[in-house]
Amino acid sequence: MKKLTVKQPKLVNRDKPLLLHDNAKAHSAKKTSAKLRELGLETLPHPPYSPDLAPTDYHFFLNFDNFLRGRKFNSEEAVKSAFENFAGSLSLEFFRKGLSCLPEKWQKCVDSNAERMQIRRRIEEAHKIRNCIGYVDGTLVGLEEKPAGSGED
Repeated sequence: MKKLTVKQPKLVNRDKPLLLHDNAKAHSAKKTSAKLRELGLETLPHPPYSPDLAPTDYHFFLNFDNFLRGRKFNSEEAVKSAFENFAGSLSLEFFRKGLSCLPEKWQKCVDSNAERMQIRRRIEEAHKIRNCIGYVDGTLVGLEEKPAGSGED
């Protein structure tokens, strides 16, 4: 928490919640974004896809998943009650710990993206292709190239 206080004091000294969720359509839809702004809620930016930052693998949801493991529910009320019991059992320290881990998780994402970019550059150089986009039916294809036999000339 001390590191976070020094590096990102705005994250620690807030009077409103800060949302971290993925870029699923339901989360990034215009109506959703407008409602979040209307409520004065700020969302942390999330890369288009990052397995390093999947919210369901993160602190709260990971612990909630462990809490629910092996349980079965026969009603919506039972599910709500279980969630309320779990959420009510969490301390302020639990959330502080989760927030303090975010910069490290973000750095992993940045490092992972940098590694992917280096691999892409090596492939582009090795195959003399600019703007490599990957393989199509086993053939490396660049933006300025069309796969052999694609019927497009």
